[in-house]
Amino acid sequence: MTKKKPIKKTFIPLYAPIFRAVPSALKRFILRSLGAEISHTCIINKNTLIEGKINQLKIGKGVVIGKNCTIRIHGKMVIEDGAIIREKCAIGYGHTPEKNVLVKIGKNTMISPKVYIETTGGVEIGEHVIITGESVIFTHEHSVKKDILIQKQKIIPKYGTTIGNDVYIGYRSTILGGVIIEDGAVIGANSVITKNVNQNTIVAGVPARIIGHRE
Repeated sequence: MTKKKPIKKTFIPLYAPIFRAVPSALKRFILRSLGAEISHTCIINKNTLIEGKINQLKIGKGVVIGKNCTIRIHGKMVIEDGAIIREKCAIGYGHTPEKNVLVKIGKNTMISPKVYIETTGGVEIGEHVIITGESVIFTHEHSVKKDILIQKQKIIPKYGTTIGNDVYIGYRSTILGGVIIEDGAVIGANSVITKNVNQNTIVAGVPARIIGHRE
């Protein structure tokens, strides 16, 4: 007697145009049927696509995902209660991780339009965070050894990228892989974060440097 093959709980890109077009309630139904854990109060707006390892997805109460977003799931992804992801965000792009990674967006965090969060090495974002528009979070770097064509060199995952609670990330900032931004930190607009930022510290610049502290 032959064994039945298990149903693969992934979303097939072939159906992407249909998924994008259907209303929020039907999106929730499709995702649940593929093994996702999703609150009935979650809103997934028009033209948004969620694909990948759907059975690794958990979305909490009151989460709002705006129009024209794309979310790609490589490993476990948790979007906690009250988080808001506004229009035209891309989360989960990058290279397929070598191991299962965690992508977490904490309670009541707000991600503004056109934010790009690359998740090769995983990323944890805390609670009550504001990430303003067109900011970028990387979780990998590219090998740049001499005498080897760049195109033939490897991607290097940077694990442990973490943004604490009550953090503000200014417009068009870039967070490099492996960086830890502690609770209460403030990142000025157009900054590039190349190293850890301490609790309640205000930084700005390229590369970012300390310009003050929250009082």
